Amino acid sequence: MTNKNKNEIKIHIRQTIPASKRRVFAALLGMKDFHTFMPNVKESKVLESGKNSALMKWHVEIENFPIRWAERNIINRKLYTISFKAIDGDLHLFEGRWKVTDDDEGAAIDLQASIETGIPFLQKLVGNILQKKIEKNFEEILISLERHVREDYYRVNLPVKNLSGYGLIGHPYNYAHMLRYLHSLNPGMKVPSREFLGKLFDMTPPHKACDVNPIDTPSGLRSFGHFIVCPIIPEMLDVNLEAVFERVIGAIRVAETLRCGIVTLGGFTSIAGERFGREIPKLVQVPVTTGNTFTAALTIEGVLRGCERMGVDLARANLVVIGGSGDIGGAVARVLAEKVKHVTLLARNIERLRVEQGMIERMGKATVAIGSDINLSIADADIVIAAASATHSFMDPSNFKSGAVICDIGYPKNIAYLVKNRDDILIFSGGLCSLPSDFKLNAGFDYGLPTRKILYGCFAEAILLDLEKKFESFSYGKGNITKEKIELVMSIAHKHGFGLAPFFWGDRLLGEQEFETIREKIKR
Repeated sequence: MTNKNKNEIKIHIRQTIPASKRRVFAALLGMKDFHTFMPNVKESKVLESGKNSALMKWHVEIENFPIRWAERNIINRKLYTISFKAIDGDLHLFEGRWKVTDDDEGAAIDLQASIETGIPFLQKLVGNILQKKIEKNFEEILISLERHVREDYYRVNLPVKNLSGYGLIGHPYNYAHMLRYLHSLNPGMKVPSREFLGKLFDMTPPHKACDVNPIDTPSGLRSFGHFIVCPIIPEMLDVNLEAVFERVIGAIRVAETLRCGIVTLGGFTSIAGERFGREIPKLVQVPVTTGNTFTAALTIEGVLRGCERMGVDLARANLVVIGGSGDIGGAVARVLAEKVKHVTLLARNIERLRVEQGMIERMGKATVAIGSDINLSIADADIVIAAASATHSFMDPSNFKSGAVICDIGYPKNIAYLVKNRDDILIFSGGLCSLPSDFKLNAGFDYGLPTRKILYGCFAEAILLDLEKKFESFSYGKGNITKEKIELVMSIAHKHGFGLAPFFWGDRLLGEQEFETIREKIKR
């Protein structure tokens, strides 16, 4: 706010950084390096230095507005303060103080500054604009400083054991699911209009929803984690991958503040991970995995077991993969093409399908076709794998061939939960794993699965990597899932007591009686 009496602009900014006071203060003392990682700082040069003082030269640009000055810094290491005062440059007055204090969530940086241009007439006209620009400059400096502190932390500590487990990034799969999430946090919440609440949630930044209760393994190891909400609702989302990507990056940075050793992308956020897999490591420090390798491994094992239970002859089977140009769909098709007679790949992007078709024809034994008409293709399919994430069902269940095995690995699982009137086919939720102990969110949040003993493969991959202290981007981008990596992640899973989940048709567990009923119906 401008002080009209003294003709000064007063700046006061406070920000908490999840790191020790000593580490944050050390980062502030490294001001000479600010220009190397802060885009708005063009020059930060030490002209003179002593034990408790320094003379520095600065050049900062704020939205193409340049400011140059030289300042004297006085350092008090006991009080964790740096006082500064400009002795030359564009500003008539520029002085203030940085102070670092302990905070419940780390260390708080408190900045106070007084600024005067020395041109009262112009300052009166543009003072508010200038204040906003300078405040924005300091905010950007603090954001860059926090990122630098995180980068330094991960550079020093990866891959050692003192990183705090894993981060799971997820989101509500539809509006009703979002309401259940909000009610779990605020049981007496009054629900406003759908439009208002949707927009309010859309404005919400990524945030930690809760911790995950420890997962205990038969080998005596324990894994800790955090559930982080990326505020997107697929059915209310204007499909803009760039906007989703920005929110995913924000969610990953929340995981960094929690010192996670590995982060996995769940639901629609994995699409951003596939599309921008090479860009993510440039913007964050924590290793990120999409979890797609373990999901693909569980899908393949589930399909093979389902075909065995249903008596499907793989050597003569016709496989249809919906979402065949995606990371999981393509990987599953490549592996199963070695076992089935024919593969049909379906997706909206025909050019991408042609690329995948060529890869499978070179690697597999099956003949391969591509298309876009789902209902026509599934009519002759012995196996259907629905690997496309969509907010609604995109096929007519009456078109499924009697005796077919249908694996639904999309998010949300529209087919498995919505199709209930066919008793001559097997539909099950795929890509799910069984756990050695309960998966429980401290907030009691419903994460969309029938029991606490099963979990999405993408989430489980992060837990496995944490148990192994294998802090790396195990699954990244698109097209990098190999048969060797599938075998590796399954061996890690078995080592720690993770396995294929039981067959669920929606929230209904399928036992031997249900399988016998389906087989009897097919015989008729």
